[in-house]
Amino acid sequence: MKFLRHGSWKYPINNVQSSLQGGLEVVTHVESSHKEQTCLYDGVELEALPHIQTLKNFPKEELFANVVMVRFDSNILLGEKLDWSSQSASKALYTIKYLHKSGAKVILVSSWKRKKNSELLAAEAVADILSSVLQHKVVALRCISCDMPVKGEDLQKADIFLLENLSDYKEEVSNCSKFAELLSSEVDIFVNDSFSQSHKVLASTVGVARFCYASMAGFLFEESLHQLKKTAKTNKKPYIAIIGGGNLNNKAAAIEFLASRCDALVFVGLMSFQIMHALGHSVPTNLLEREAHKTALDIVQFAHEKHVLISYPEDFWCVNQHLPKQMGVFPAHGVLDGWLPVDLGPKSLDEINSLVTNSKRVIWIGPVKFKSYSPYTGGTSKLAQMLYKQSQCDCEVTIVGSMAHEIAKNESGSVSSFNMLENASAVWEFLKGQKLPGVVALDRAYPFEIDWNVAYCDPSRPLVVDIGSGNGLFIMGMARKRKDLNFLGLEINGKLVRRCLDSVHQSGITNGYFIETNATSTFRSIVSSYPGELVLASIQCPNPDFNKPEHRWRMLQRSLIEAVADLLASKGKVFLQSDVEEVAMRMKELFLKYGKGKLCLSHDHHNVRANGNTWLEENPYGIRSDWEQHVLDRGAPILFIEKLSVIVAMIDSFLEVQSSTVMKIALPDNIWKQLQHTLMIAGHAKYVRREENTNFPEDLTESTFPNETQEELSQSTALPHPTSDVDDDIFAEARKSGLDIRYSIVSDGFPLGFDRSLNHDQFFEGVLHVMSAHIDELVANTFKQSPPPTCLIADTFYVWSSMISNKYNLVNVSFWTEPALVFTLYYHLDLLRANGHFACTENRKDIIDYIPGVRAIEPKDMMSYLQASDISTVVHRIIFKAFEDVKKADFIICNTVEELEHETISALQEKQPTYAIGPIFPTGFTKSVVATSLWSESDCTQWLDTKPHGSVLYVSFGSYAHVSKIEIAEVANGLLLSGKQNKWDKVAEKIHHVIGGKSNDDDELRKNIKEVKRKLENALSAVGSSEKNFNQFIRDMEMKSKKKRASAMCCEVDNVVQSVQTVIYLFLAAIYNKLPSSS
Repeated sequence: MKFLRHGSWKYPINNVQSSLQGGLEVVTHVESSHKEQTCLYDGVELEALPHIQTLKNFPKEELFANVVMVRFDSNILLGEKLDWSSQSASKALYTIKYLHKSGAKVILVSSWKRKKNSELLAAEAVADILSSVLQHKVVALRCISCDMPVKGEDLQKADIFLLENLSDYKEEVSNCSKFAELLSSEVDIFVNDSFSQSHKVLASTVGVARFCYASMAGFLFEESLHQLKKTAKTNKKPYIAIIGGGNLNNKAAAIEFLASRCDALVFVGLMSFQIMHALGHSVPTNLLEREAHKTALDIVQFAHEKHVLISYPEDFWCVNQHLPKQMGVFPAHGVLDGWLPVDLGPKSLDEINSLVTNSKRVIWIGPVKFKSYSPYTGGTSKLAQMLYKQSQCDCEVTIVGSMAHEIAKNESGSVSSFNMLENASAVWEFLKGQKLPGVVALDRAYPFEIDWNVAYCDPSRPLVVDIGSGNGLFIMGMARKRKDLNFLGLEINGKLVRRCLDSVHQSGITNGYFIETNATSTFRSIVSSYPGELVLASIQCPNPDFNKPEHRWRMLQRSLIEAVADLLASKGKVFLQSDVEEVAMRMKELFLKYGKGKLCLSHDHHNVRANGNTWLEENPYGIRSDWEQHVLDRGAPILFIEKLSVIVAMIDSFLEVQSSTVMKIALPDNIWKQLQHTLMIAGHAKYVRREENTNFPEDLTESTFPNETQEELSQSTALPHPTSDVDDDIFAEARKSGLDIRYSIVSDGFPLGFDRSLNHDQFFEGVLHVMSAHIDELVANTFKQSPPPTCLIADTFYVWSSMISNKYNLVNVSFWTEPALVFTLYYHLDLLRANGHFACTENRKDIIDYIPGVRAIEPKDMMSYLQASDISTVVHRIIFKAFEDVKKADFIICNTVEELEHETISALQEKQPTYAIGPIFPTGFTKSVVATSLWSESDCTQWLDTKPHGSVLYVSFGSYAHVSKIEIAEVANGLLLSGKQNKWDKVAEKIHHVIGGKSNDDDELRKNIKEVKRKLENALSAVGSSEKNFNQFIRDMEMKSKKKRASAMCCEVDNVVQSVQTVIYLFLAAIYNKLPSSS
């Protein structure tokens, strides 16, 4: 090998003063100019590789029930033979499995070139391959070729999907906006896990990001980025770069970057001939790159200035061009005519080995070859062997490129000893200082760790954050006014931030601080690291960029709103203002839309006044922002939105557990009126419904669940059911055995004033997406108690019970509160869909006789939700998700009687352990208030009382009216002509006959009803089927619990009483009353 370096004597190389000296000592001296250049390249590195949001750091609960698109690397997952030992393969698989386990719907997208019979594999074939690899069913979706977006109902078929091959579409390479929008239809979150394509501008890596509310790196992408950043680090010396391949002109900037970082550049490919030529050696012209001579000279000059050693091959294996089988070794300066270099010679390899032996970091990028194609890989293999040996001696080795990756794997038997980057193109672009489009398209995260003890004198104080703080007038004014709080300004303009920090330092403010960042993507990572509570977030006068259409305004994005909602403390507030009404309204609407039900408009008339248009007439804090002052100085109005307040935690200061045996919550009357739902959690596997009582307001007797921050209501001793009459305690018998029955109240994710009856779609969205986090927290807290829970019994429409059960290793029991027939129809939606009976609005006369356990029913007799044409509603999505989730349950219990539905129950038992344990209702159920209308009976009677006598017309003729349309129209016209307020109610004729008709013991319908009553009474007797089934369920549940605890190396429970004692039971009456029912 020949080396160019600073040494003892000089010689001229094309007017460049250099030095030549034998030996392999590595230069370690770095001058100050080198340090300056390093800083420059550090700046390039930070710009080219911004700190991005990653799947690992994204809140896992935010993935649940969201649709996530994953751009995967087909070269890794669809290779001829998947290398399970490869870190790349394991991380690529882990990304998909992690999303699936988190409860997300996953859409996979990629391009592939793997062929079968000279044709690209169809999406269905690739889906089968991925199903085998992932051990989860992958379903191919054909929407791109049809130019049809993915629909919500399409995503109910499975959990993981695959779109068509992007290689077939030119719009992918051109980053067509419409194509990217089509790809991302129905998608909430984008995960890029194909780092090998990050140097390209593709619709599937760049375009889709603008249509998803969050875009982040998968585990493979993150690891590849981590390895790439290592190439720019200089913390391990000596650092050697082994450079192969050709195209010197295109890679000159990258090589100079390596020269600024490394101690030696070792050329082993076609580029070595350019370097040799620049150093004055004779090189055959057919081995030189056109117009690259000056570039090579510049590299030599740059390396000399940086005191970087340059190495090139000293000898080659050559092949006779006329006799291809004849080979020989020639010195680099003595290759004979008619001979062509094809591989590194033995001396060259010895010199490389001597060089890397002394190194602590090595990067090998580019192939060891000297023409476009060469079957000779002996030099590559030996190089891989020596690098593997060095990697075992505390040397960090990075190998870049697919060819080098394959050789290294074959020679070492594993690639785990190396840092691997399989796509060289992306690495070359980074080394050239170019931004990688696939990286830049992802959301940002704050790259630095903040020392809050330096920022504030007391970082435990509550925090106020101003997003887009500008000149900092609001933050600094508030910091002077409120010494008990800390104030943080987040601003993207670095000059303004530096000016604000100077002002903070000069004025001696110790509770104010500013950070230069784009808060839209970094708010969560910054504020979540703060040790105190976030009590106020303000956004004042953002710039909507009116040069863009209104729908493209980007001043407030969903990811920021969700982060604010997640991090705000109880009683925390959001303050919004703008001088543009459209912007103010948009901000308010977006916060209410994406605030996860935690935010609502709060009136605070004690401090500020609001006008008739719901705008605050003045700034409630008395401190103006710089833009607010600017607007007022020019005489324009400023619009203050009424504070959005996290009021879901208002009652925590009023909570009081009395010392008596009955729990009591002491709250003001105005607070009680806001509490409409509570979640009741009890320790017994019986259907529980709270009855009317004097200690709990009537508002709480109807359904289940509200306050987010209220502590779990429990006592260490058994507490009777909170009723006015102890004899009515439904747990009386259970308590005699010593069972510890507890109630807990958690949030459904909505504020106290939210009307769930009138806003049931929004309520169900919360059940689907939000409530699981609160239940998860509750379950986590119960594990701190003794004994810890062992079983979770949840209403079937809790769509996330299996996720929580799996997380905490609990027995998962799904509780179905309706007839088994209804359950089995939902359970077999796939069969109904396959036979065309699902979402069919035609008046079909055929019979449904293909459902296991169902003899025959007519399509018109199915539940209305199965006949509706629009199946994209939130209720349908809950149904779909619930009956995907129920198939993961350990047991199913049904509120039915085996004698009434024997065939149906038997068919279900063949699928999963199923028990008929009904009818289940507590004593006094007939006295309970079961919601049958949007309005309570008291509301209806009060409304009637306000009307004059004879002014309201009441019409009743059956829920399913057996009259003609003409007759109905005649009645309707009569009502209209009456000029009276009216109420239209219909009761089925047959029901009227049974309830209000003449008594006739021989009536067949009455006989049937009496027979049903007799079977129900028998089932509930001491020797009845329901009693036996319930006891068997308890035994099976105990056995299952023991197995789970044994597998988790937990203590076993020895008797049934203890097993029941640690059951968590979730009951959701609101869903029970509003989701589809058999009636």
